[in-house]
Amino acid sequence: MKAIHPFIRLLRDSELTASGCWQYTRPSYVGGNRYGAIKAWGKMVPVHRLSARWFLGHNGNEHVLHTCDNSRCWSPFHLYLGSHEDNMHDKRERGRGRSGKQKLTIEQVQEIKQAIEQGERNMHIAERYDISRSMVSSIRHGRYWA
Repeated sequence: MKAIHPFIRLLRDSELTASGCWQYTRPSYVGGNRYGAIKAWGKMVPVHRLSARWFLGHNGNEHVLHTCDNSRCWSPFHLYLGSHEDNMHDKRERGRGRSGKQKLTIEQVQEIKQAIEQGERNMHIAERYDISRSMVSSIRHGRYWA
């Protein structure tokens, strides 16, 4: 059976959102975070990096940043290349760093704790709240939001 090109698989497993994101819908993660990834050329590659390679000429030396703040988006219209400093500035501006705003409300954390008690898997909870599986695990084990 001939392998399907990563671009074809990416198209097949994505949807267009109301905000214009090309959102990858499969539940695969890289490095414990919430970026979608597919197997390409023998390794797992984040979909936004593949898009930047194909459409923006990304060579791997720069960071790939999102204008839409959707980590599963791979639309080249929502991506741009930048430095580490650009990425850190963007992270602070959007409240994604530890020094920024909290991403979860107290009510959401209570909902997450209920889902954990009901036996729901970390992956599904993380996807629903757009947080990492490691954050769900930290909530589960009382490291955060104890």
